[in-house]
Formats: sequence, structure tokens, C-alpha cells
Amino acid sequence: MDYQKIAEEYANKGGHDIVTHCASKNGYEYFRLNYSERPKYLGLPLVIKIDLNGKIQIVTELNMIFWAVNQSKNSR
Repeated sequence: MDYQKIAEEYANKGGHDIVTHCASKNGYEYFRLNYSERPKYLGLPLVIKIDLNGKIQIVTELNMIFWAVNQSKNSR
């Protein structure tokens, strides 16, 4: 299953144009969605998780959002 493609399709529907893979955990793939042109202070980043069946869920728990963002920064 192409998780990157699923995340990109979801991002395009919401007007996001940057999709960054963050990590894999507990059978989920985590992605951060962003805008190429966005205000400096827009609030929390949008993080989604995709399960093995391709179902997308928005991550709402703060600790998981910050964990995913940290994972993407550490992998650079």
C-alpha cells in the first residue's frame, strides 16, 4: 500500500501542499500536512495517521502530535 500517495490525496483535498512522513508506530504511518505559504503562527500542525487498511484519522492528542513532529525533525 502506498501510504505517501494516500496522504498526498488527502492533503490535496484540504488545500495542503506539503506532506512529510514522520514515523511508523503500532501499525500506523504518521504524516504531517502543511502549506507552502502559511502564516508563521498558525497553531498546531496537522498530523494524520493511516492504518493498514488505508483509513485516515486526524491525530488530536497533543503528545502524539508533538511526538510525530519530533520524529520528522529527527529523521532529516
